[in-house]
Amino acid sequence: MKKRLFIRHPSEIPIDAQLVNDNGIDHVSMLNISEGGIAFESLEELPLGATINIQIPHIDRSFNVTGKVVWIKKGSTNFTAGVTFTDKDEAFRVRMVEQLCHIQSYWKKNINNGRNISIEEAADEWIMQFAENFPRD
Repeated sequence: MKKRLFIRHPSEIPIDAQLVNDNGIDHVSMLNISEGGIAFESLEELPLGATINIQIPHIDRSFNVTGKVVWIKKGSTNFTAGVTFTDKDEAFRVRMVEQLCHIQSYWKKNINNGRNISIEEAADEWIMQFAENFPRD
């Protein structure tokens, strides 16, 4: 069995994915993100090996990475695509987005449990409680 190189971090954050040299933007749902890549749902079957541009405007408008489609799985109503990042120097930015995903999840959990907390308060709390143990390389 092949061992995973990077820890996957679940997420339900909307992202924008666009094939390079294509005009259309697919507003999709990120399923998980790791330092090595991202998985997301798509209405279209993306070609293996295609270069794709990914943005996460909901979390960080400046986040913009390029990746390559390395796997695609057909579901009942859509496809799940796996994209690996092509520029290893983007690892720090990806780790920041991973942390932002965790902070947003922590904030939503508190809201769903009836706790009125701002996203800034949730970020401060998450950093104090979990940042030290956040997986390292």
